[in-house]
Amino acid sequence: MASFFLKLRDRPTLNRPNQKHQTYTEILNILHRTNEVRDDYFKFSFVRNPWDRQVGRFFHDKRVGDIPADVTFEQWIKWFEMRFNSKKGFLPAFEDPSALGAWCSSLGSIKPKFLTRWDWPCFYWCCDEGQQLNLDFIGRVENLAEDWKVVAKKLDLPLELPHKNQSNRGPYQDYYTRETRDIVETIFAKDIEHFNYTFD
Repeated sequence: MASFFLKLRDRPTLNRPNQKHQTYTEILNILHRTNEVRDDYFKFSFVRNPWDRQVGRFFHDKRVGDIPADVTFEQWIKWFEMRFNSKKGFLPAFEDPSALGAWCSSLGSIKPKFLTRWDWPCFYWCCDEGQQLNLDFIGRVENLAEDWKVVAKKLDLPLELPHKNQSNRGPYQDYYTRETRDIVETIFAKDIEHFNYTFD
């Protein structure tokens, strides 16, 4: 399976604009279209604590210029909440096939109809069309080194991973107020429920 998806990354099309970032539902659809569905595939993904993920994304997007330099984390989270409410949450994007092309950040001049996939909880990246989790293994970014070994041993891959996109910041808890903590808890309830995440 790994070699198959490495090949897919080299064949971008209008229907698959970026092979590095596919949801489980998209991968299943690709496999069905190409008659590559096999029961022996090892299906895995990695998820991340939603509070930590939002801090990480904030600093990443600032670094690449998607968030203006003078915007604070608190402002960004409140803006995220406003966008979440105005787009009626994540489900419309997940259920509408046209949303799969919504790659661009809506911080710029492009205003997509739905919340972009970068905004989605990890749950929607990992579930099938019926919103069921049918993966063989779900690792955690917080336990990446050890959880990756499970995948590596199963697929005969290197046991060590390089650390890329590393940032110098303090614990994610330090960036939150009670209000912004609650906002993330509400918006990312699916991840908290299905992957048992807590703020601490």
